[in-house]
Amino acid sequence: MIMSDIAIRLDQNVPRPPASVEMGVVICDVCSARFGINQEAHHESMGAAERQATWLERRLIHDHENGLEHENTIDLPGYSRP
Repeated sequence: MIMSDIAIRLDQNVPRPPASVEMGVVICDVCSARFGINQEAHHESMGAAERQATWLERRLIHDHENGLEHENTIDLPGYSRP
């Protein structure tokens, strides 16, 4: 089964997908919501996680600028895919 790399809001009771690894945490500068960056264990990449963190930071700012609430889970770009 192919899993997308995903950010999971840490203050919600959302389970981490099986066979995934949390590669880091991004904190929203506006509301302090915390999101764990999760990648498939066999595709984990710190470089990819850093690019995903940058992408996620922009996404969280975009949410606030457009009056949107953050989702509990956010699909991330698949930078860790081979």
